[in-house]
Amino acid sequence: MPNEAHKKIELLEELVNKMNSDNKDELLSFLDVTRNKYGPNLNARFEEFSRKSGIPGWEKDVEVFRKFNRMRNLLVHAGRKNISTHINIAEETRTLEDLVERYLCVAFLGGHEVYHSRWRPAR
Repeated sequence: MPNEAHKKIELLEELVNKMNSDNKDELLSFLDVTRNKYGPNLNARFEEFSRKSGIPGWEKDVEVFRKFNRMRNLLVHAGRKNISTHINIAEETRTLEDLVERYLCVAFLGGHEVYHSRWRPAR
């Protein structure tokens, strides 16, 4: 669960603990199930993975990933199939392909150095 959601559940738990109601135990049980049942979303999982990878610039990768994920969700669920995969952030162009290649290399090969090929444009 993302940190923000976890904090909000804790705030709700504090409020429920302060109230005098017959439903207090039921509400506390629901908050406990909510806290433990739902795993982290895709953005939170990518952030944790990229932080652990230690790739220089991982913070920007997280920012770009969130934008790609949001853009993808908005466009795909609107029925659009032609989605651009390039985002410019402060003079630096990051593509979805770059992110995928870098982090797949970390996951499968143990390093973030991306192979060079004639199909992959030089950056």
